[in-house]
Amino acid sequence: MKKIIAIIILLFAAKIFSQSPLEYEILGTLPHNPENFTQGLLIIGDNIYESTGSVGRGSFVIQIDKKTGEEVRKTKADGIFGEGLAFDGSMLWQLSWQEEKAFVYSVNSLKKVAEIPYKGEGWGLTFIPKERIFAMSNGSEQIIFRDQNFNEIGKIDVKMNKKFIDKINELEFWGDKILANRWYSDTIFAINRQSGEVEHFIDLSDVRKSENPRIADGNVLNGIAAIDNETLLITGKRWRKFYIVKIKKF
Repeated sequence: MKKIIAIIILLFAAKIFSQSPLEYEILGTLPHNPENFTQGLLIIGDNIYESTGSVGRGSFVIQIDKKTGEEVRKTKADGIFGEGLAFDGSMLWQLSWQEEKAFVYSVNSLKKVAEIPYKGEGWGLTFIPKERIFAMSNGSEQIIFRDQNFNEIGKIDVKMNKKFIDKINELEFWGDKILANRWYSDTIFAINRQSGEVEHFIDLSDVRKSENPRIADGNVLNGIAAIDNETLLITGKRWRKFYIVKIKKF
């Protein structure tokens, strides 16, 4: 079954990628806890914040020193499978996979301050500051927009060369694009926020292979955080490192 999944992904990629990927350069690395099943990633000031998911072990929101990669503090979310993570300018928001709740935390203490219900699955989450809205994925080809009360206010379908791209997972708003990775893919897509069209993509298969030769074992690329307007921090599920990656400008 794992071989079949990998073959399907390769065939899918061959059909949609008619343009060349953006070039990138790895500027450095930081240590990453290889026990962390990374779901969401973001940077606030001098800290990295990571959301993890797990069955049995518990899910976490973790504050990490951006210079050293060392954990500063973390909070455990029992009874849920933690997913995407976003910062609205004052609070952290963590999705849950199938529990239909978003958890709101103080960014300073990581203390939970609220639980917000929503319908359906939660996968990736990011915040668009200029519009003061969230963008959320649910494992389909859709990105759903939500207001600050987490009410649904719109959606787009992600597509490339007129083909829908499903399994949209981790999200990050960067410049004027929504960055997204696809579950079981080595690719980060740069998506037009209005149309849903993929305008550029980044192929990080070489980075993933250095961590994990087999894409079919679940320890895949997942985790995108903006450092500045040229540079991203990326990692994956149970990877040993964060990678600082400079992207050629769009």
